[in-house]
Amino acid sequence: MCSSDLTMAGQLAEGLPAVRVRTDVERLRLRASGAACGEPYSVLETARVYARVEADLAMALDAGFDAIADGAFLDHGHRADMGHLAGRLGVGWVIASAEAPESVLRERIAARRALGADVSEADLDVLARQITSAEPLDADEQRRAVICGLDAAPRQILERVRVALSRESPAGPNGSAGCGSRV
Repeated sequence: MCSSDLTMAGQLAEGLPAVRVRTDVERLRLRASGAACGEPYSVLETARVYARVEADLAMALDAGFDAIADGAFLDHGHRADMGHLAGRLGVGWVIASAEAPESVLRERIAARRALGADVSEADLDVLARQITSAEPLDADEQRRAVICGLDAAPRQILERVRVALSRESPAGPNGSAGCGSRV
């Protein structure tokens, strides 16, 4: 159950390989189906998005696939839900976290919105709310976290995640596993 920036999560999904479940895509699906009941980034809608992500991950992991939850996972409760899911299913999980300065995040959002081709609806206001509401990783989360900066090479990130998963997963680095992360 993994996230980070879209590039890192995509590279991890290809490299592991793993099913990738994106919170931004699930948010759009809820809205398109008419099931949304509030502002896209409200507490209620965010809880519904993460519940849907968890259900999709459970299906993928039950079917024997590795899985990545691609989302910010800024709330400890959402990260804990991923850990509980992994525990229920008997798979390991790690937190893959891409960290970047706020200025870089702002530039990326502006560039993405200028292209108009990304499914994410997050704008600078959403980023500002995320920065102020982000909950730091607790001790257990830090123990299982793979934290990467912008200068980390994709192969290096993949290898660090594989090593972390081999420590966490009873099936080893290629067993069913998930990673959660935050940006």
